[in-house]
Amino acid sequence: MMYLFDFDTFDLDKVFNSLPKNIVKLKFKNISDEDLYLDVPESLSRFSNLHILEFENMCKTLPNSIGKLSELGF
Repeated sequence: MMYLFDFDTFDLDKVFNSLPKNIVKLKFKNISDEDLYLDVPESLSRFSNLHILEFENMCKTLPNSIGKLSELGF
């Protein structure tokens, strides 16, 4: 299943809380010509089954809680 969001009108915390906890892949891509620098919130850690996480052209910082995602690979 794919979810699409308008990056001009949301924050990542709201997005993460709207997605099912058992998600295994998250991919976010900024396809606009504008710079987008988002701080990824601590709520990312609720996805304990996450295997793949990808931010393209939009991530400013990652939370320390990313270390709790033991299934996450490179």
